[in-house]
Amino acid sequence: MSYRPLGQFPQYLLPDGRVNDGGWLYFYETDLTTPKTTYSDPDLTVPNPNPLQLTAEGYPANDVWGDGAFGVELADADQVVYRTFNNIQPDTPANSTIPALVNGAFLTNDGSNLLWQQIAQLLLPDPTGLNNYFPLVVDGAWTATPFDVDVPDPEIVVSQTNKSFRAGVSTDTTKFLIQVGTDTAPAAPGNTATTKTVTYPEAFTVCWGAIAFPTTNSQPGGPVVPYGTSAAGITTASFGFDVAEGNSSGSGVVNDVPFLWIAIGTKTVT
Repeated sequence: MSYRPLGQFPQYLLPDGRVNDGGWLYFYETDLTTPKTTYSDPDLTVPNPNPLQLTAEGYPANDVWGDGAFGVELADADQVVYRTFNNIQPDTPANSTIPALVNGAFLTNDGSNLLWQQIAQLLLPDPTGLNNYFPLVVDGAWTATPFDVDVPDPEIVVSQTNKSFRAGVSTDTTKFLIQVGTDTAPAAPGNTATTKTVTYPEAFTVCWGAIAFPTTNSQPGGPVVPYGTSAAGITTASFGFDVAEGNSSGSGVVNDVPFLWIAIGTKTVT
């Protein structure tokens, strides 16, 4: 693993404190006798001269990369050595360096060193004829539950025209259906009650029920009260309104009765 033996931005001074203008760096093995090559790139492909001269500002003329341990002598411009460094090594300990890659292994450690270990794999039985099934981790047997589960798509239809809401899933033809609307029951001046039958914009397959709410209380005989649904079928519902609240007395329904209705049920969609 390559590193910078001199650090990233070294500047060298002479013993008297002046910049070592035009000085020299000699690189050796740790015996301080055998020359050792440094490089100007981290891939260690472009060798530096040895010795390497310093600039007028006291910096190495080239970037300095290398690997392993170095010995270094520092000299002035007249090549007089005035300082020696030995056993220069990377700051990163060897046991924390990533070892050479191993095919099919994963990187782990033993608390002190980085290690490659083989990936543990479960030996499975023959999967012939078991498409879309998966094995149990405990004993490797194939389960009878398909791994791929189809989740039905939701189906929701909101109609502004019919004032309806229909919802269900794609795998079920029965949909939940709510319909709402407005209508008006006719006035009945000689009677305390009136009725009106409405036709749903969309027929139910099953109607669970329907209810109406008067939108006015302007009857002189008292508030208009819905007295129930006389019939809630799959296509129509009849609603009644009473100003006498079930009593025979009252001034009669002298005005039309506008109302809001709601019907709830299901519809089969093919």
